[in-house]
Order: sequence, then structure tokens, then C-alpha cells
Amino acid sequence: MRATIVMDLTTIGFVWLAIAMVVFTIFVLVVK
Repeated sequence: MRATIVMDLTTIGFVWLAIAMVVFTIFVLVVK
């Protein structure tokens, strides 16, 4: 049970990280 929850949280964390990277890249391109 705990392992599954940890895996889900890790997956969500990676998804948020990917989204943040994309948003940051777009922001940098727009500012430049």
C-alpha cells in the first residue's frame, strides 16, 4: 500500500517537474 502511494507521489512529482520545465522554457523564450 505505502509503496504504491510513494510511487504515485513520485510520478506526480516528475509530472509537475516536467510541466515546470516547459513553462520555464517558454517564459525564457518569450522574455528573450
